[in-house]
Amino acid sequence: MVSGLRDVTFFWRRDRLRLQPFLATILENCANATVLGVLEQSSSGLVLSVRMEPHPGRTLDDIQRNSMFSVQEVLAEPSISDDAFVLVISMYESFAELLMRSMSCIIRPGTRLDSSGFTYIIRGSRSAVKAQKDQLVSFLRPDRISAGGVQPEDLAPGLISKRQEEILRIAFNLGWYSAPRGCKLEDIAVRSNLSRSTVAEHLVHAEANIIGSYIAAMPHWLQSEEELLEEEDSIVSDSWTEHGRPQS
Repeated sequence: MVSGLRDVTFFWRRDRLRLQPFLATILENCANATVLGVLEQSSSGLVLSVRMEPHPGRTLDDIQRNSMFSVQEVLAEPSISDDAFVLVISMYESFAELLMRSMSCIIRPGTRLDSSGFTYIIRGSRSAVKAQKDQLVSFLRPDRISAGGVQPEDLAPGLISKRQEEILRIAFNLGWYSAPRGCKLEDIAVRSNLSRSTVAEHLVHAEANIIGSYIAAMPHWLQSEEELLEEEDSIVSDSWTEHGRPQS
């Protein structure tokens, strides 16, 4: 296990998310959304690649109207094989500030909104994730918090699957990483015989693993095992029972 580094998952039931009025738009119009990758996470903004599926009869405009983000780029639109959009979105400053309270935390792919609720996954040092937890609890107490250690192999540079490597090579050869881009997501999908959303997911997961491995392995993450044991309860001390209690 990598000393001092933790993956922490926060979960809110969908019905409880409605306690925050500004989430109403996305809850009413979006069936599910999954973070495929983080394209920018800095003091100046939060930009994500996401797979987003509207409720039947709802449009992308419905989802982003009065919501917490704006669409920067549509990488793929719904098709016969996939009902979802693949988007690059930018979070509005007020919501980005909440998620980025601790800049030492990395938002993990797999963070998602679905029929059961919102699952938010971060990676960071013990002190960083505790600071993020305190901020989130003040926003809306999670229904569940769980934490786990990060294994050394999770941080190995180039930790990507053979399929991800294949898609990266195709994308690179077609000019996806050129400026301006030399191809569309659909071109990569045709060459690889995959759907556009699957291609996008492979790309962002591979990119997140390669880039994130460097960031996550930086020495400033390290803490002693004694410090970890002392702080263990501070992250996951809230239980299902405690989360169910009314807030005072």
